[in-house]
Amino acid sequence: MASSWVYKAKGNAQGEVEQYNAWLVAKGFSQILGQDNNEIFTPMVRYDSLRLLLALSACKEWRPRQLDVQTAFWYRILKEEVYIDLLEGSRLDRMMAKLKRCIYGLKQSLREWYYRLVEYLGPFGFAITAWDPCVLVHESGDLFLAIYLEDITLFGATGELKKQTIDVLRTEFKVNDMGELN
Repeated sequence: MASSWVYKAKGNAQGEVEQYNAWLVAKGFSQILGQDNNEIFTPMVRYDSLRLLLALSACKEWRPRQLDVQTAFWYRILKEEVYIDLLEGSRLDRMMAKLKRCIYGLKQSLREWYYRLVEYLGPFGFAITAWDPCVLVHESGDLFLAIYLEDITLFGATGELKKQTIDVLRTEFKVNDMGELN
């Protein structure tokens, strides 16, 4: 499978460039179902669920918080054997690299990230809701997590539980607290 570099300038709300990013990306469009991957799943909270959580937040005067998990795909070991071509300038006699971890562009990367997050939060009292697999609820019923790709939004009263959850996430993942939902 081929790979390439992707470059992006990340801007803020005022349109100013805040940072420059570069990713090594697998060209996943060349993957074959059953050979390179067995299942594709994109963790995206449903719009109905998001509307419900926003209405609940407005009713209870909650301030939802946005979290961005950096390099989210790197936190899970690949189950399948996936090989990529080395980039131009680093190729040695048509050699390839075997991926041990997920990277951007692989069809299974989002699925693996989702499973890693759910497995990690389980012992801390979070479970998948029956109405949306991308919404997790704390056993107290006072905190919800909505998962959208590698971003997480916390819905719940501002307090110790929300702070502890952010701290728990930070112990395992590199998390940027983006502040209140906007």
